Amino acid sequence: MNIQSIIEKYFKPTKFKIISKNRQFIIHNVNNPNKECLIFRINTINKTITIDFLHKCVYNGNTILKKIKQIAKDINFYYIKLIDGSNIEYNKHKCDYNLSTYQILLKGQSWYNKYGFKSNNHSVQLKKWYKIRNTNFIKNIFNYSNNTKLNTFYNDNDNYYKKKVIIKKTKKYKKTIKSHKSIKYNLKSHYKNEYKILEFMNNYSLNILDSTKNVFKEFEKIRLKIRDKTELKYFNCHLNKIILLFDSNIKYNPYLKFKVI
Repeated sequence: MNIQSIIEKYFKPTKFKIISKNRQFIIHNVNNPNKECLIFRINTINKTITIDFLHKCVYNGNTILKKIKQIAKDINFYYIKLIDGSNIEYNKHKCDYNLSTYQILLKGQSWYNKYGFKSNNHSVQLKKWYKIRNTNFIKNIFNYSNNTKLNTFYNDNDNYYKKKVIIKKTKKYKKTIKSHKSIKYNLKSHYKNEYKILEFMNNYSLNILDSTKNVFKEFEKIRLKIRDKTELKYFNCHLNKIILLFDSNIKYNPYLKFKVI
């Protein structure tokens, strides 16, 4: 079995340069040899392909994954493994955020999960993610803050939120804060980062009392519409702070496996 020729079947030499060494294969764009598209290793003993690096290059990520799956089938391998370190890079890495966390909050699973790559505890994680996504956004933000006083503050004001806002769902954050001076004072004086997040939400007329999954659906709509670079920087750098709050609570297991046969 000539593995090199099978790989070339899916990554044509006219488009890609393939370097192989010690069962590792590095695939470059032939027109940009400094740009790596894919790096993977094969283990003929346990019949496993391990993806070390995957990046959109000539083909999109989904197409590259399909090609890897087909290669695994052609050489009669059982599994494809990877460690999901997907990031959205922005502003010279100052505002990067975890793509897996974003996708989980947006769609209920990571990008790799969608294509069949799952961890050993995937079913347990799905239940946890479901609960997080269906909890209202503002409660998650307050609960995930490291400041225990902030959690107490939210609980102390919980009745106010229920009486004054949840009943009148059309009210936006700005009106809520203005109509309750103690909330505004406590947020601005003691919980500056959280206040900035809520101001950011207000700038886009987003309902802080909506479910987290619905808020992230709105984030995605906004993200796709923005064309101005300055606004995109503002948006992504605030989204970065929000996702950082969720990261440790999502507890995504990045060690994923796809069963080929």
